[in-house]
Amino acid sequence: PVSEATDKIVSETKLVEQLESLCIDRVPNNPSQWMQRPLLLVATPNSGMVIRRIRRVADPSYFIAPTEPSDFTNKFIISGKVQLPINNGKEEPRHSLVIDFETPIFAGTCMFRIRDSDTSTSHKNTQPVSTGQNYFAKFNRKFQMVIRGRFLLPDVIMADCVTGMLLDKRLATAG
Repeated sequence: PVSEATDKIVSETKLVEQLESLCIDRVPNNPSQWMQRPLLLVATPNSGMVIRRIRRVADPSYFIAPTEPSDFTNKFIISGKVQLPINNGKEEPRHSLVIDFETPIFAGTCMFRIRDSDTSTSHKNTQPVSTGQNYFAKFNRKFQMVIRGRFLLPDVIMADCVTGMLLDKRLATAG
């Protein structure tokens, strides 16, 4: 058992090193490589962002247990690029996929939900057809983005911070 745990730690360490060295400034040219086509979500190129782990909300955060393996991180590396998971709001409780990430000034966790997005290729065993769960049934919205974490630099004033998204085309969703 100790050897097996050590192997998992070594494997996770190698994965983190691989993620840190990835160049994600190019998106996969072929949409057939997109896990959740027609949607593709990647980190902003050349932003200094490092994806630490992709996991279910119920699994330990990278920042609490950096050596804890994740079943999902490898799944989202396609052709050497990290594709970020999109939830559709119909996942079982605590089964939504989240992203542990770091930038030079912030470290935290992010979750994306887009109404009616196809999660069949990205969420192992979480296709929500009969669960009765539907985050968007309660709200008249098309998407949700939740970020939590901490600033790594002192004296950052949240009131001075701005967030947003830059989309190449209009986000078309059903409903």
